[in-house]
Amino acid sequence: MHYLLFLHIVEAVEAYDAYFQQKPDTLENLGLLFIQKYTTAICQLTYGMPANAIDKYVQIAKTIAIKNLKCFC
Repeated sequence: MHYLLFLHIVEAVEAYDAYFQQKPDTLENLGLLFIQKYTTAICQLTYGMPANAIDKYVQIAKTIAIKNLKCFC
């Protein structure tokens, strides 16, 4: 996928769903980047990667990777 097309899709998903926006938690620490959340969903859909394999690739827990996929779909 061309990089500019990828960024265009990422921006559209972020604008559509507030879940994919980066927000601070209660301690004012920023959460995951929207591109990390998007990448986990795309890897699972495109390559059929299991959620626990995403942990090593994007450094996101298995449960968060599953939640990202559900929100993306």
